[in-house]
Amino acid sequence: MPKDHFLPQVHLSQFLSPARDKKQLWGMRKRDLEIFPCRTNDVCRLQNNSTNRYVVRERAIEDFLKTIEPGYNRSISELR
Repeated sequence: MPKDHFLPQVHLSQFLSPARDKKQLWGMRKRDLEIFPCRTNDVCRLQNNSTNRYVVRERAIEDFLKTIEPGYNRSISELR
């Protein structure tokens, strides 16, 4: 099942914890403000859902991001 992310995982990876496990984020649930460990694959997504109801072609955003994501980290490093 596709996982449609509200934010690209490559962007979320910029917020990984510098602690021991470099593949970990710390999320916060809105309903109870509980802080929990998570991965980029676990947050800001819906399971098997249309990418965006305003985009006619389903998964068009994910297809577009395939052209952006490969150079994303390098671009961010250069900006910094």
